[in-house]
Amino acid sequence: MSGQLGSGTQFPLKLAAAVLMTIPVAVMFFIFQKRIMSTTEGGEKG
Repeated sequence: MSGQLGSGTQFPLKLAAAVLMTIPVAVMFFIFQKRIMSTTEGGEKG
């Protein structure tokens, strides 16, 4: 291999993998955010 990936530091590859692993978690959080917030609204009595 030649170039950036062949020099021993695979930082761009690791960064891309981290981003790809973060995206589904963020999407699931935004989808279920309304359900999570609506279940905690009725928890306070008084």
